Amino acid sequence: MTASSYRTAYEAARLPNPARLYVSGCPAPSRGVGGEGETTGDEDILADLRTLDGTSGELLSDPEALELIMPALRADYRAVRTYRWRPGPEPACPLTVLTGDRDPRTPADAVLDWKRHGTGECRFHAYEGGHFYLTEHVRRVAELMGADLAPHPRAAPGKDRPHPR
Repeated sequence: MTASSYRTAYEAARLPNPARLYVSGCPAPSRGVGGEGETTGDEDILADLRTLDGTSGELLSDPEALELIMPALRADYRAVRTYRWRPGPEPACPLTVLTGDRDPRTPADAVLDWKRHGTGECRFHAYEGGHFYLTEHVRRVAELMGADLAPHPRAAPGKDRPHPR
């Protein structure tokens, strides 16, 4: 999920009845933007991505690939730069915050501030790696999400719950 996507997800989770909100690699909304907020030009964006060390240098040097991906990258960086958190109703759903333990964009205090942005349970999971930790841990994260969102088995009919007639 891109930085702008997590903000969109957060705002959507402020609406009634989401099952759970997952955020990854991002500081709490009230913390404002990090270094990517000052990144505006294409060369700045590419330099920032190189610094985060999660995108192939070959891809970032390929003019044809850049022609395809730069519009989305510009939009993402613009969304991060222009997002402004406003106090208001916080998500009532459970919240799961995922991060890399060496992510330069999400220092521990910025991640822990997510607990202020929800009224339900808030869990934190740190994985080994930087901003792009998910590349190495996609299976573990998918298993976590699957376990969280799997329907819970209903109680079998018995003394506590009569069998429907």
